[in-house]
Amino acid sequence: MKRCTPLLVLLWLSTACGGQSSSDGGTTGGAAGSGGASGGTGGSTGGAGGSVGGAGGGSGGDYVNVVGECKVDADCALQNSCCYCKAAPTGTGAPYCEPTPCFADQCSVQGVKEARCIAGQCTVARDCDASKVLCNALPPTCPAGQVPSVHSGCWGECVPTTSCSFVGTCFECGPGTACVVTDDQAGGQHHCVTPPAGCSQGCACLADKACIAPYTSCSDGIKDGSAVHCGCPTC
Repeated sequence: MKRCTPLLVLLWLSTACGGQSSSDGGTTGGAAGSGGASGGTGGSTGGAGGSVGGAGGGSGGDYVNVVGECKVDADCALQNSCCYCKAAPTGTGAPYCEPTPCFADQCSVQGVKEARCIAGQCTVARDCDASKVLCNALPPTCPAGQVPSVHSGCWGECVPTTSCSFVGTCFECGPGTACVVTDDQAGGQHHCVTPPAGCSQGCACLADKACIAPYTSCSDGIKDGSAVHCGCPTC
């Protein structure tokens, strides 16, 4: 019996160790399960990324205005945020704006209240009329294709000529644009528009795009930098 006792003790220890090993295996299995939960979290993050991508796709990108996109003001709508103040055809998706705090939206800052359809193109119709400047200050120097805006009787910042309700002359419009002059009994106003590809001059392609009511007649070939003149015989 004395010789058997150590053997029984060893058998008991072996059984105990085996049970511990089984327990450890179960614990490791639980950890793996926890890892699986982490994987699920990763998938959720991926889903959120997809959602952001979807929002970007829904925005339609940064729309580029082109003459012929509208006939009346109701065809146009403001795109307004902390980042921009733009006009685009009604229903056009707005570009993404980083959701950072701002004190006022850009249309309020610029004094823009509505989108307009002028010479067949949607515009925010910024005031660029230099004759309204009453302050004793020099205008800012603007790059080609931009002119000084006018705000509260003084010069404002430089703005694209296509965002003005009208400019002083056709030669201010800059590269990549066309000048449409609307003529009535009060005189003529010069508007800078972005022409569609292959249609930058002449009544043959621009009359139905740029000459909108009440300016329904069209003439071209006038040596003033204009693409067309749109007239209103009864205005």
